[in-house]
Amino acid sequence: MIILYIILFVIGLALIIKGADWVTEYASKLAKQVGVSELVIGIVLVAVATTLPELTVSILSAVAGNIDIATGTIIGSNIVNIGLVLGVAALLSPLATNINFVHKDYFMLLLTCLLALFMIGGLIWFEGLILIACMLLFMVYLVRVRKPKRPNIIISLSNFIHGRYAKEKGAVKLVILCLIGGAFVVFGARLLIISTVGITGLFGIPEMLIAMLVIAFGTSVPELATVVTAAYKGLKGIAIGNIIGANIFNISTIGIVSLIHTVPVTQKLIMVNIPMMLVLSLLLLIFIRTGWRFSRKEGFALLVLYGVFIALQFVV
Repeated sequence: MIILYIILFVIGLALIIKGADWVTEYASKLAKQVGVSELVIGIVLVAVATTLPELTVSILSAVAGNIDIATGTIIGSNIVNIGLVLGVAALLSPLATNINFVHKDYFMLLLTCLLALFMIGGLIWFEGLILIACMLLFMVYLVRVRKPKRPNIIISLSNFIHGRYAKEKGAVKLVILCLIGGAFVVFGARLLIISTVGITGLFGIPEMLIAMLVIAFGTSVPELATVVTAAYKGLKGIAIGNIIGANIFNISTIGIVSLIHTVPVTQKLIMVNIPMMLVLSLLLLIFIRTGWRFSRKEGFALLVLYGVFIALQFVV
């Protein structure tokens, strides 16, 4: 039985990674056709696409009543995104930063603090709505306040829907491939949940632990692949912007989960996991501002903290 569960887990994870990769690649190509800037692609489109695994796993887990899987996946993923993913990217290639990233990171830190405050007594639906509203305000800020030189994303997408770009070569194919990728993510997430519940049931391992370490890492593989590739190619808007955007959308995801099921609080969440998420978010803000360059030393520091986080999962 354990072999079957492991096979299902691997297949589910592979489908999630491949599906998210398709959505990321083809959604980005489609976005470029309608004149969306690199920074907005990094923070909105790519971030949404690469957080599809966390979103799908969390919602399906909440519906099934496996709330620990949902919570562990989201918070663990935010920690992985900064500590591991951005740490590795900075080690491979130091990243130049600018004031635009600071503004976005302020918002991410504020949202993280709100989540920490709400989680003290357990996250209820009303607090979840606040987190979702904050994320929507963030998106409005990106597409309206920033006023990019290229066509406004809302106008561009509206024109696309009404047929202005309907004759673009390959547009329909891109949409279909995005939908297929999304289906892979949903089916893979379902297999991931079934196998995780089965493994935890056989060995008595807490679902939160599996979600925080294994599922969180697995669902963050799309971010890892995207950020490492972007860092290697020098696409700073996608490399750093994707992590900030992904974490913001992850926090709004836990808001969605609270609409389905109240998110309970545990001692480890309060004592270890949420504080670590706060510390990493604050360090990201500091590192972005230090000389406007994300150095290899700073990337190494994030990796060390991620190692501490893993160790604490077995101690506290």
